[in-house]
Amino acid sequence: MAVTVRPATSDDVEPLLRVKAQAWREAYGGLLPAAHLDAVDAGVPEQVPGWAALVGWASANQVSHT
Repeated sequence: MAVTVRPATSDDVEPLLRVKAQAWREAYGGLLPAAHLDAVDAGVPEQVPGWAALVGWASANQVSHT
């Protein structure tokens, strides 16, 4: 199976934040109150603009990790 790695785009931000929220739910479920994990999920839309701006800035300034 071939895997292609590419720089993130602003279109990737919300799905990546949803993956992060799910990872928190799976990693910390039973350790943190459900209300906190629900807040992580609910906070995704609020985080999108900031992360999208950061991804756009990094792309425009050719910031990458090698």
